[in-house]
Amino acid sequence: MVRNDSDSALPVSLRALRADETLSSTTEPAALRRRSRLLSHLESRGGTAPVSALVDALAAEADAPALERDRDRLRIRLVHVDLPRLEARGAVASDAGDVRLLEAPDWYRPTDG
Repeated sequence: MVRNDSDSALPVSLRALRADETLSSTTEPAALRRRSRLLSHLESRGGTAPVSALVDALAAEADAPALERDRDRLRIRLVHVDLPRLEARGAVASDAGDVRLLEAPDWYRPTDG
């Protein structure tokens, strides 16, 4: 993996995820943060939530990037990119629009808030 100077600015849990060989070397820090926030939202909802609730929660965050405030684009990204990657790692399962937290990955640490 090519080390990037921006890696040192990431929290330890996200650096561990970025270093995971199962992820693409092109994974962006914003995607890692989004997945961590997604897991945090699932955890705060008792481990289960519909995709629409996760989209609303992520889009409503005060520090959400502008592109994530567009709910349609964010939903597409979650359904086609983030959730499949988390499913492949055994962290979540999704069925008929609902997402269930299976087991928080080793790299995940709950976010404050």
